[in-house]
Amino acid sequence: MSGVLRHVGASPSGEIESITLETGDGGVVKFTVELNPPGVVSAEHLRLHIAQKQPVSVSFAGEGDRRVVYRIDDAPP
Repeated sequence: MSGVLRHVGASPSGEIESITLETGDGGVVKFTVELNPPGVVSAEHLRLHIAQKQPVSVSFAGEGDRRVVYRIDDAPP
């Protein structure tokens, strides 16, 4: 799934815990984040995506209220 980040939740140590993504059709999707490997993307990097409105692509598992992101990549504009 691809879209523009609207929020990045991080622990005090900087590990990403959650994200909110706005999809191309205007939908808003909230995710829990469990990156594999951990720390491959920083919260700071994702906050730059928010500021610059650069899209990301997320790979996730789950359905309904529980969606867990295990990979976040830069997406083409």
